[in-house]
Amino acid sequence: VELLQSSWGVRNFEERLKNDRKNLADEIVRVIHENVAFQSVTVLDDIHKRPTLLSTKVPSVVTGNHTAPNNHVLLLIDGIENESNLHLVDCGTGFPTFRTISLNFSEESPIFTDGFLEYKYIRFDGKILRMHGEGDTFKRNNPPIEGLDFFIGRWRRFYSFDPDHRPRDPHKPADDVYRTVAAGLTTFTSTSPRAVWFPRKRAVAIANNKLFVENETGELVTTHLNSDEEILKAFQEHFPQFKQDTVRRALAEWNRVSQ
Repeated sequence: VELLQSSWGVRNFEERLKNDRKNLADEIVRVIHENVAFQSVTVLDDIHKRPTLLSTKVPSVVTGNHTAPNNHVLLLIDGIENESNLHLVDCGTGFPTFRTISLNFSEESPIFTDGFLEYKYIRFDGKILRMHGEGDTFKRNNPPIEGLDFFIGRWRRFYSFDPDHRPRDPHKPADDVYRTVAAGLTTFTSTSPRAVWFPRKRAVAIANNKLFVENETGELVTTHLNSDEEILKAFQEHFPQFKQDTVRRALAEWNRVSQ
């Protein structure tokens, strides 16, 4: 609470927790996107270190595609607006989701546009799918690859999850999710050091030897980084929270495993 109020500017936390919970939750989600980077730098720096999971009420695991199951964690929270309402909180995809998402829709959610990305959620075959539309940065295979690609019109599945999933041990939900997701970290640690955050709700990202900066019109401006030194300089300028020695070790690990 002190971090939210003193460092991130979330005001009147205790009062709003009683009578303004939805707007409070949305603001917390937004400031997390603005202040906490989704990144692989510290994981690559020490691949044996266990990631930290926030204490959550109902964590759920996500499948991006059939080739990489259970490789992401999101939160499902009961009772933000009323007892029957279920909301999704997802701050760790590297894509903007600047709000909690009500899952009390019968077929699909409204279409949201956050920053450069248009997205929505749908119910399909017993699961909830996050679908990306305009602004989707993933390269689309033509023809689609079975098990990897799934499209409905112009919308591409980003991930899917079972909303009825519950941890095996309800007393230690984060530990249960960690055991499930840890196996999926191989895809995360076998890529180049990457980071993305959304200061002032605009994307800044480093991935695959490229720097992406979202401009005022929502366009991602790309700069190619042609050496480790250029990558280090970009991290120093755009992600000063990472020590240069940490980034150097992450780059060295990436160079080692990519040979």
